[in-house]
Amino acid sequence: DKYFEDYTKTTIKKFVADHGWPGFRAKEEEIMKKLIAENPHRTVLSTGGGIVETEGCRNILKNYGGIVVQLSRHIDDVVNYLNQDSTRASLNEDARTLWNNRKSHYEDCSRFEFRIIQGEKDIGSSERDFIRYINHIRGVYRPPINPNAASFFLCLTYDNIQDHLESLNNLTKDVQSLEIRIDLLQDKSADSIREITSLLRRHCLLPLIFTVRSKGQGGCFEGSEKEIFALLHLGVRLGYEYIDVECCWSTNAIKQLLESKGTSHIIGSIHDYTSKVSPGIVKRHLHEARLNGGADIVKVVCFATEVEDNIVIQNVMLEMRSTYPPIIAINAGEKGMMSRVLNKFFTPVTHPDLPRVAAAGQLSCLLYTSDAADEEDSVDL
Repeated sequence: DKYFEDYTKTTIKKFVADHGWPGFRAKEEEIMKKLIAENPHRTVLSTGGGIVETEGCRNILKNYGGIVVQLSRHIDDVVNYLNQDSTRASLNEDARTLWNNRKSHYEDCSRFEFRIIQGEKDIGSSERDFIRYINHIRGVYRPPINPNAASFFLCLTYDNIQDHLESLNNLTKDVQSLEIRIDLLQDKSADSIREITSLLRRHCLLPLIFTVRSKGQGGCFEGSEKEIFALLHLGVRLGYEYIDVECCWSTNAIKQLLESKGTSHIIGSIHDYTSKVSPGIVKRHLHEARLNGGADIVKVVCFATEVEDNIVIQNVMLEMRSTYPPIIAINAGEKGMMSRVLNKFFTPVTHPDLPRVAAAGQLSCLLYTSDAADEEDSVDL
C-alpha cells in the first residue's frame, strides 16, 4: 500500500475516489507484477487483504515461485481494527461479508498460514513467534533427527488445551517434542486448531507434532479419509514440525500430502492391536509405515500379549534400522512396557498431571529421569 501511494503520487483513498475500486485493482495488479519482476529474491512483499479480489492477482500469487504466507487474524479483531482506521477508503461492503467471500481465495493463494492470537496485545511476542514460524517453513531451522540419541515426545491428551497452557512448562521439561492429538480435542474445527496452534507456539518452544489418530488405529477420529487429510494439510499449512501420517490410507492421499509437506518431517505410522507380534508382522509394518520412501521417521506400534514380544520387536528394529529411516518400535499394553524402555529414539511418553494416557502401557516421562530413579513407582515397574 505504501509503494502504491509512492508510485501513483496520491493516497489510496483519493485514488479510489477518482478511479473507483476496479481502477484501483487494475493498478494494484500492475504494481504487483512490477515488484515481483524487479525483486525476484530476498524480498518480502506485504499485500493488502484485497489482493485476492481479482483473478489476475490470484494467479500471480498461485504461480509465485517463492513462499506465500497468509497472515490471519480473528475476524472480530479485523473488524475492530478497520473501525478504528479513518484513513481507509470505504469498502462499500460489510467487512465480515468480505472476509467470508475472500476466505477460500486466501487459502487457495497461499501455502502457509500464521495465525495471530485473538485479542493479541503483545506485539513483541507475536513477532518472536512469527520469526520462529518463518524460520521453519523456509528451512532455516528444522529439528534434528538423531536416532542414536535418547529422545522423547509428550502426548498431550487434553480435550481443551487452551485451559491448560500454564502447565506446559512443567509438563514438557523432560521431553524434546510435544504431540498434539487433534482427535482428542472437543473442537476440531479449522479455526479452533489455528488458535490453539498459535497459543501453543506462544507457551511452548518445543517442536510440535500434529496427529489425527483414527479410530481404526486406536484413536478417536471417526471422519473420512478426505476429512482426516484436510486436517493433515492444515497441520502442514500451520507449520507443524512433524506430521503423523497413518499408512492405512490410500496411496494417492498420502502422495498428495508428501508432495506438499514443505519442511515438515513426516512420521509414517501404523498401530496394530490385533495381530500376534512376530518378526514377519513387524517387518511388514515397518515396510508399510515407510510410506514408499516418503517417511522421515517410521513408527510401528503392536500389542504385546507376553513379555517376550518386546524382545521380538526390538530385535527386528535392530536388524532393519540400517536400511530404514529412524525407527520408533514399541508395543502397547501392560506387557509391552519394556519395549518403551528399550526404544531409545522419540519414545512417546505421558505425565502424571495429564488427564489420561494416549495409549495403554504408556509410561510417564518422570520414570526416565535420574531424579525419579529411586522412587517407589519406578522400582515397582
